[in-house]
Amino acid sequence: MVNLKYFLLAFALITFDIFIYVILFMGLMSHEDTYTASKGEYDSWASMSDFDKTVVIGINIWNIVNVIAFLYIGYLIYKKAKSKKLQLYGNN
Repeated sequence: MVNLKYFLLAFALITFDIFIYVILFMGLMSHEDTYTASKGEYDSWASMSDFDKTVVIGINIWNIVNVIAFLYIGYLIYKKAKSKKLQLYGNN
């Protein structure tokens, strides 16, 4: 039962993460719709509205949060594997 609980929690977190990315990238599509060449080069900071800049900053922050989460999960897996190895083979 515990494994099902962790599976459902992981599934919910992954679904939430994908949902956040979908929302952010849908917000970024407004830049595609409102871009005019007179404001500057495409995807340049000068050609973006305040909303577009906020979305880009949000995507970058969310990417950093995801990298930190993956590093933490990797650390937990390493720690668990190391403790299992110590249980099996001792302190040698």
